[in-house]
Amino acid sequence: MIQGYDRQDEMIRKIISGINKFFNPDDHEDDKLKIWTTHKYELRTYPRVAVTSKYAYSNQIELLVPRLPAHLKEMEYVPDHFLFRVYKSKEKAFVELRIDLNLYRVLTLVQIGYPSQLVPEQHQFKLLRFMNELSSLESTSRANEFLIRDMDNRSLYRVKVNNAQYVSKRR
Repeated sequence: MIQGYDRQDEMIRKIISGINKFFNPDDHEDDKLKIWTTHKYELRTYPRVAVTSKYAYSNQIELLVPRLPAHLKEMEYVPDHFLFRVYKSKEKAFVELRIDLNLYRVLTLVQIGYPSQLVPEQHQFKLLRFMNELSSLESTSRANEFLIRDMDNRSLYRVKVNNAQYVSKRR
């Protein structure tokens, strides 16, 4: 039983890393899923800026694989996806990302350095929609640091707030 749990934890960390690197290729965290907020005026355009100051810890996340009901257990069934479920801390509210084999491959490639600009459009929209839903969860985990990502030129601005004063740094 422990092996299965270890694999799930490893898989969660791998997906967190892939999603984090989709928004920020310089990100090296796999224990916290950064929750990016974007805004756009037209549905057919991509957001130009993404901002994060919230995150969900890996222990707020679980993977769920669909199974047939008990009365159909004799049928052959191979799931074509799994759910990456992020819970609001200490509550039952959650947001899910449906990950099929193609999206999993893309996240794995992004995790090892594949440029997020080359991610197929349907996966980009799926990840942006997932982040939009996550930001509505109002996670209680918040940092004193804001990361602002320019999605066009891929530059990163870091703003740290400490005692109502801020320091900014451009990368």
